[in-house]
Amino acid sequence: MQLLKLGVIDEIVYEPLGGAHRDPETIAADIKHAIMKNLKSFENLSKEEIYDHRKAKFLQIGRDRGFSKSSNIDGAGLTYTE
Repeated sequence: MQLLKLGVIDEIVYEPLGGAHRDPETIAADIKHAIMKNLKSFENLSKEEIYDHRKAKFLQIGRDRGFSKSSNIDGAGLTYTE
């Protein structure tokens, strides 16, 4: 759930009871539904708008959850503060 809160992932697709290997049709349908639902938000956007959206999303990951730019000499990397 932490990855969802940080914005690393968009959605969790839960496995059927007993695991995905026990019901491959159900998990395949659930994955298809999740992909279609998440891609739908991009259907009216240009390539450039999609690129900008994804870039902003990944640059924002963790920024509001305690991660910040490192203050070390070279200025590279991130630090984490609770």
